[in-house]
Amino acid sequence: MGAVTGILFIGIGNVMGKLRWNYTVGVRTPWTIANERVWDKTHRFTGRLWVAAGLLMLAAPWVPMLGSHQPAMIIAAAAICVIVPVVRSYLLWRVEARPAA
Repeated sequence: MGAVTGILFIGIGNVMGKLRWNYTVGVRTPWTIANERVWDKTHRFTGRLWVAAGLLMLAAPWVPMLGSHQPAMIIAAAAICVIVPVVRSYLLWRVEARPAA
């Protein structure tokens, strides 16, 4: 089950980094919808994050310490893959919205 989830995360990550600005799919926060550059930067970062989480899930059965905690690792990876991009999109938006001095 962990391998299937890992492959799914890798697939989503590959698509996530290439998503164009839209109102239907992706990290749809007020900040990414408001600014296309924030959208692009957030989704490129999010794609890499999802791929890394998927690779970790694929490697988990061969790491003795991680293999027995696979369900908890899947839940933690999913939570990180959702929360971190939202925070990052806000921080990118703040930097983009800052007036040039």
